[in-house]
Amino acid sequence: MDAERVFCYRGLAFSRNDLTELPGFDENHWAPQANASGRKLSKLIDEYINLRASTVDLFSSFTEEMLDREGTASGVKMNVATLGFLIAGH
Repeated sequence: MDAERVFCYRGLAFSRNDLTELPGFDENHWAPQANASGRKLSKLIDEYINLRASTVDLFSSFTEEMLDREGTASGVKMNVATLGFLIAGH
């Protein structure tokens, strides 16, 4: 879920034509800090369902022009549409 949130932020920033280069993140470092083992599975599932619905709403709001906009994150240039595919496949 952390990765989806990061990719959504990148998509949002790029869609708004923000040319600021965004930093990378280390999901392997983040994972132990997420407190997933201290939470009920049902709450994690609920959060995931809500997050995915929010992601779908965000990407559905983008125009074709917005989906084609590019930015750089983790030293890699990509467009908003690519981020959507990365989220779906992650």
